[in-house]
Amino acid sequence: MIGAISTNRRWLLGIAWLLVCLRAVDASAGPVVVNESFSPVLWGPSAAPSDYLQYGLQIDSGASPTLEYLNVVGADGSWLVRNMAVGVQNGVQDVVMNVGLNDFHAGVAYQTILTTDAQSTAPTFNSGTVRLLSAPVNYMGNDGFGITDFGEFKPPGPYVPPKPPKPLVDPPPPAIFIYRNDMPSLIQGPNQCVPTAFAMSTSWLIKRNGLKGTSDPDTIRDALIQFMKTDPAEGTTIGAAANGIEKYDSDKHLPIEIGQIDNSGSGYVANLLQALENGDDVEFLFKWLLSTGGHAVTIVGALNTTPVAYMKGEDQSATVWFIDPGDGKVHEDSITVTTTNGVVSVYISGYGTYLSVAVDEQVTPEPPTVILPLVGLAIYSLRRVRARNTRQLRLNKRELAANIPCPPRTANY
Repeated sequence: MIGAISTNRRWLLGIAWLLVCLRAVDASAGPVVVNESFSPVLWGPSAAPSDYLQYGLQIDSGASPTLEYLNVVGADGSWLVRNMAVGVQNGVQDVVMNVGLNDFHAGVAYQTILTTDAQSTAPTFNSGTVRLLSAPVNYMGNDGFGITDFGEFKPPGPYVPPKPPKPLVDPPPPAIFIYRNDMPSLIQGPNQCVPTAFAMSTSWLIKRNGLKGTSDPDTIRDALIQFMKTDPAEGTTIGAAANGIEKYDSDKHLPIEIGQIDNSGSGYVANLLQALENGDDVEFLFKWLLSTGGHAVTIVGALNTTPVAYMKGEDQSATVWFIDPGDGKVHEDSITVTTTNGVVSVYISGYGTYLSVAVDEQVTPEPPTVILPLVGLAIYSLRRVRARNTRQLRLNKRELAANIPCPPRTANY
């Protein structure tokens, strides 16, 4: 009897150990695609048709995120979704990405393939599922005048796919990415993309750094609408946005310094990643190149996609994730940094436009109070020297307006 009990205990222990191993294998198995959708994109308050397709994805990354690349290829040889970086989010999350509508053919079988490395050519189609278009989605339906200075929004130009990554060395360099699962998400009101984007980032900075004052994003957004003088019919001017965020920080005694990501030092992508790694927050403000209208989004994370992304050169590239106030969703997109005649441009593939400015917000350490009486309050008003390659810039209308001109699309594609 004792021997039987001992044997049974060994069996039970063996089964328990097997279950533990299976859980461990499952936890490290990488991301799992839960659901997919393919929706035509309509743009602006007029719901104008476009040649963009929203690929919607629900991905389960488990408790231990593992970076992989998702590609969707068709039986007809089409490469619909190219190197979508997944697995960086905790748990189950919805992510969307804009691709080319003309690359999708309803009734064709498509296969979703996950790989550990970015692909420079389309993966081979083996077998897939026949896909149909879902109901259309309306981007910026509530944002006809997001940024007043850029005019009324009209649909963007034609979709231009991102360039495939160059073949990597063997072994490839480790991917470096930053992703913030705790960024709050807000959906904007009429023409409120600017105060909404800054409200999400300000809320995140307050929570992360334990600053005094409310961190409720809705409350912050309501205040910024007033500080930025956002008009429900005509949006926010650049000057009012710059003055408004500065006045809000001052009024709430928030030690937040505002600057801009640029191409100095190690290059644009490296500076963007470094800013995020330092705990800064970044907002993208852009103007449609072949149209009019502007928009603002809050950056959630970034990933270097090629080794050259850490070089100050002609072909830097990266994946970025941002929350678009238009729908409150996490969007994934590809950016390409090029230099033409000394002018640096950042192309955002899924939105068909060039970046106007990347605003960088950084919490600055407050000096010890025992030092203030000794050195005088004037020292406190001086800006500290940044420990990274971002150019100091007070965000006012004149300086931001200088970033509006962009090279023509045909210069790079």
